Amino acid sequence: MNDPQFIEKAVTAVLSEKTFSAAARKCGVSIRTLRRVRKSPEFEQAFREARTDLVKEVTSQLVAKLGANSAPAVEILRKIFSSSKSSAGSRVAAAAQTIRLCLDSFRLQDLESRISALERQTSERL
Repeated sequence: MNDPQFIEKAVTAVLSEKTFSAAARKCGVSIRTLRRVRKSPEFEQAFREARTDLVKEVTSQLVAKLGANSAPAVEILRKIFSSSKSSAGSRVAAAAQTIRLCLDSFRLQDLESRISALERQTSERL
């Protein structure tokens, strides 16, 4: 059962089905067989890769949705911060949140560039 096509089918089933028994049925094998396959290094590697790809895809979709909504959100914070009608507490909270978001964005960009540099260095050594 270490056939690459079966491993791919099993990984897809485990990731997409709600229960392990449903995944086994989808693969046309017993739960016992699927559990045995799940312990194989080939399955573990394929599962990690597929799960990583899935998380990246979902994260990418979320970032796109957040990006689409970020301009209106920033505008709301700006209006609260700038409005003389807003309470002092609301203005301080809006200002603090704006600063926090800017710092978080900077940290993420910095981490991304540092990780990319490390990946380049690692690939050059191989």
